[in-house]
Amino acid sequence: MTRIDWGYRTEPMTTACLGLEGSRSKWPRGKVLGGSSVLNYMLYVRGNRRDYDRWKSFGNPGWGYDDILYYFKVTYFQTHKSFNTMQWSLALLN
Repeated sequence: MTRIDWGYRTEPMTTACLGLEGSRSKWPRGKVLGGSSVLNYMLYVRGNRRDYDRWKSFGNPGWGYDDILYYFKVTYFQTHKSFNTMQWSLALLN
């Protein structure tokens, strides 16, 4: 936490946040003018395997967890050659 964040954490959970220290998640809240919106806090959540497999079972080929796992792994460090910033920026504009 930083000097502009209150440093809140959730209560310990038995069904969530199990991979986090003390089973508690950070709950960012800004203590500056503009509040929490000034923190630019970003969470990356992959999602649940069952959801993706369910979407595939509904007739959406390529949406199963095993089908998309590669793409999640590529985004971890964004060092794959296909993540050239200019290429992605241009692709979004077209």
